[in-house]
Amino acid sequence: HTHQAIVSSIIITITTMGEQTVPPSNFTKTLTEGLTFQLHLLHFVNVAFFTSSTLISLAIYTSITATIIYADGIQESAILEYLSASKASVGFFSGFLGFSLVFRTNICYNRWWEGRCLWGALIFASINLAQQGQCWIKDKQSLRRLCCAVVTFPYACKAQLRGASIMEDAEYLLQRGLINPAQLAVVTKRNGWQPYYFMGAMRAAINHDLEKSKAAGSIRNRNSLKTETTGSQILIFEESLTTLATSIGGLIRVKSTGLPSAYDLLFSIIFTIFFLIATIAWAPTLGWYTPIVIAVLRFTVKLIIVIGSEMEDPFGDDVRLPGTKLTHIDILSPCT
Repeated sequence: HTHQAIVSSIIITITTMGEQTVPPSNFTKTLTEGLTFQLHLLHFVNVAFFTSSTLISLAIYTSITATIIYADGIQESAILEYLSASKASVGFFSGFLGFSLVFRTNICYNRWWEGRCLWGALIFASINLAQQGQCWIKDKQSLRRLCCAVVTFPYACKAQLRGASIMEDAEYLLQRGLINPAQLAVVTKRNGWQPYYFMGAMRAAINHDLEKSKAAGSIRNRNSLKTETTGSQILIFEESLTTLATSIGGLIRVKSTGLPSAYDLLFSIIFTIFFLIATIAWAPTLGWYTPIVIAVLRFTVKLIIVIGSEMEDPFGDDVRLPGTKLTHIDILSPCT
């Protein structure tokens, strides 16, 4: 949210400087993406390096280096010979640390990829369901209800995955006419997951059109479903709805099941021990260059850890979830 506010303020400043006109939308979009990328990059650098724990660790490494150099100057080469034996431990812990780092990053990437695949399946099923409704449902009121529920569904899913409420996008949804205040009040008061309300609304719209067709006297009535294979169409509708339910269920599972805390604790212990031993083993050889080498290595490893932690949550506020702007499609356009 802080990044978005900074980007918005910068864009407003640029567009109002010198009483210039507002730049084209493509320029604004490109500027927003560029500034957002730069802010995310600064965020990674800040988290990976400019933290209290990192600065304290670097101070400790520098103190150890200074102590070893001072002791070596007093006792000549005795300290050097003693500390040279610890280089084997550095090799052992470096291999263990590298394996643990690759294993952790791979797990985080698999979580990120699974989340994106499930989100892609959800968006595909949403668009497919809207297109099916446009082809087979001829009652305008039922079609409108179905399409509005389809478009609002990803917003509810986004809020669910971010631990928020659909009220975050309520103003936009109300302005577009995708939801009315009564429906919004019902959704926000629900104790369960909000996306399932809109799945129920989709089923209700399909069922309403089917019941209206039956009430007309014939299932072949052209004012409703315009084909005789009504049973097959209902099954296809249900398949799309099942895909939506499976996708949101999988997304919530990915969100709820993070890395075990014991694994992160073990990794932190290995991380700390490695750099302590490396400082002790390298100080006699590298001298005052040891803190610089340790700082570069620690920053690199920490940056990879931060990237993995970001991928562990594929639905955070700093992540774009494509498909939450489905209203750019004319949902009421005729099927060709």
